[in-house]
Parts: sequence; structure tokens; C-alpha cells
Amino acid sequence: MKKVLPVLLVSFLAMSGSAFADKNEGKTEMMENGLEVNVTPRMDGAWVLVEKEGVPQANVTVVDTKGDNRYMTNDKGRVFVYSSKPYSHTLNLKVSEIGGEPVEVKSLIPSDK
Repeated sequence: MKKVLPVLLVSFLAMSGSAFADKNEGKTEMMENGLEVNVTPRMDGAWVLVEKEGVPQANVTVVDTKGDNRYMTNDKGRVFVYSSKPYSHTLNLKVSEIGGEPVEVKSLIPSDK
């Protein structure tokens, strides 16, 4: 029992630390089509920034696949995707340029409690 408790404590701290880091910081993903998608979670949704080679991409379609809501990035490559669920959940997005293939991005949205 004395050996199990320290192992459990270390495991818990490692898992909770990575969850908190992902919750507060934006996560950038490089897509196959060259787009860089940065999703920054907030309690009521997420900021999405789309860039290609460091240049913000305007008029990129961002779709919330579970809610079927469509958004377009502004001239700074940003859009806010709303999510009204009061509990922690995964936001599933499809991001695509005009005429391009959509790519999927997932982000954890924290609880509003």
C-alpha cells in the first residue's frame, strides 16, 4: 500500500497537469493542406485562428460538426465558434479553404462552472 499511493499520486498529477495546460493554451495543428489551425478554448466556445505559412487566412470555413453551425474567418484569420453547453465537452470542427478539402480539429471546451 505504501508503494501504490505515491504511484497513484504521481499519475494523478501528471494527468491533471496536462489537462490544465491544454485547457488554457491554444493548440496549433499543422494540417496536410498547409493550414495551421490554432484553437484557443474559452468557457462559451473557442477562438479559431487559421494561418498558412504564418499569414492569416480570410474567408476560411469553420464548421461545428455537432451543431452544424458554419463560420467564416475574418481578414485576420480569426473566428469565434460558440458552444452553449454548460459542461466540459469536445468541440469538433472542420476547417476548409475555398475549394479545398476539409480537415478535422478537436478541442476540449472547459465547463462554465
